[in-house]
Amino acid sequence: MAFSEKVKNEAKRRACFRCVICHDKFVEIHHIIPQAEGGNDTIENAAPLCASCHDLFGGNPEKRKQIREMRDH
Repeated sequence: MAFSEKVKNEAKRRACFRCVICHDKFVEIHHIIPQAEGGNDTIENAAPLCASCHDLFGGNPEKRKQIREMRDH
C-alpha cells in the first residue's frame, strides 16, 4: 500500500512543500522505515524528500534518525 493523498498533503504542508534535507521545492513522500521492514503509511513514517536526497539518504538505514529529526525541526 502507499500513502493516502491526505497523508501526502499533510506531510508536504508540514514541511512547507519542501525537501526536509535540502529544501528543494519538488518533493515526493518517502517512507522513513520502508514498508518491506514493517514501516506503515502514516504521517509519523512520512518525510518529504526531493529525488536527489531520496537517492542519497532514502535507502540508508543509518540516516533514518537524521531524516526524522530534519522533518521534525
